[in-house]
Formats: sequence, structure tokens, C-alpha cells
Amino acid sequence: MANDERIDASNFQLTAVIFLVMALVGGIMALLPAISPLFHAQFWPALLVVVCALVFFLWGGAGKMVKTALAVVSLLAGLWILINIVVGISDPPFPPIDLTKVLGGDLSGLIPLGNMLAIYALGAIGGLVAFLGSIFGIFSARG
Repeated sequence: MANDERIDASNFQLTAVIFLVMALVGGIMALLPAISPLFHAQFWPALLVVVCALVFFLWGGAGKMVKTALAVVSLLAGLWILINIVVGISDPPFPPIDLTKVLGGDLSGLIPLGNMLAIYALGAIGGLVAFLGSIFGIFSARG
């Protein structure tokens, strides 16, 4: 019987590590392209995912309810990032692309387009990874 309890405890610790890794990777993937120019609708939820994952893992004496709340907050922030990118509730602040420069051979006019694509792609993938990792955090918090 004691062996089963030890296996259950190690499984909950493993899911906590999976939550930490997935939430940190997803949060950082969504956080980095939102820094310059600062895209508030993606930056703050991604920072919240990273902070919640770190607090979840480093605060050893937290109870089940606190850990569940941290995982749910991370889940909702990851879901917000994903929905915001997919539906387009708030668009990132980019200057318009100067097509006369691009057609003239100067490809520096495509830099805003590259930044926008990075924010959309990394934000959507990061939000999805943080969302899925937070599900592991909810399962881990009950143990």
C-alpha cells in the first residue's frame, strides 16, 4: 500500500514538472515577440503564465487550492492568448508596410510583416502549449 502512495506522489510530481516546462516554454514563446513593439494583449497574459508556473513549482508548502488556482489562472491566460490570436480581438500595433520600398527592391519594408507573423505564429503556438500544460497543472494540484 505504501508503494502505491509513493507511485502516486511521484506521478503528481511528474505532472507538476510537465506543467512547469510546458507553461514556461509556451509563456516565453508568446512573451518574446510581444516585447518590441509592446503588444499588451499578449505580453501581460504570457508574463502571468510564466509567473504562475514558477510560483506553482517553487512554492512547496502551497495547498491544493492555491496550486489549483495558479494552474487555472495559467490556463485562462493561455486560452486568452490563443483566442486573441485566432479571433483577432486586439491587433498588434504595427506601422503600415511601405509597398513602394518593397517593390523598389528594398526589403527592409517587410520587417513589420515579419514581426507581425512572428507575433501571430509564436503567440498561437505558445498559447496552445501553455493551455495544454496548464491542464497538467490542474491534474497535478489535486495530489
